[in-house]
Formats: sequence, structure tokens, C-alpha cells
Amino acid sequence: MITAYLTHPDCSLHHMGPEHPECPQRLEAIRARLSLAGLLQQTMQADAKEACEEALARVHPYAIYAPLKSACPKKVLSHWIATP
Repeated sequence: MITAYLTHPDCSLHHMGPEHPECPQRLEAIRARLSLAGLLQQTMQADAKEACEEALARVHPYAIYAPLKSACPKKVLSHWIATP
């Protein structure tokens, strides 16, 4: 079995604020550590693709997805935290 390592350049745009552990630096640290350990080279690496609603519905109940979709408008104000 081959392990996949999926990521996307847009992941580096995910800033949740200075005190939040999810940040671009964390993702880069994980990638660097996997590479240093020789594990990254043993994976199938690919860019993640944006999930369509049908794909999301296979793994998340619509009751969870619908409120999130309506809460995140296409255009956000600069003081909001709504990230990819």
C-alpha cells in the first residue's frame, strides 16, 4: 500500500491568528521533518483538489456543511478570520 501526501499551495494562506497552532509554519515543519526522515520520498505526493459538494457529502453530513457554506461569503471583510 502506498501512502499519499496531499497538500496544496493554498494551505500556506491558512492563517488563524497568532495564538492558533494551525499555521503555514506548522505545515512546513511537518513536510521538512518527513523529508529529513526519508519518509516524504516514500509517499505519492500530489496537490489536493478542491472538493465539490457531492464529495463533501460523502464524508460530512449536509447538516454540518450547509451552515458553514452560508457563514462564509465569497467576499470577506479584512477583520474576519475566514481562510481557505
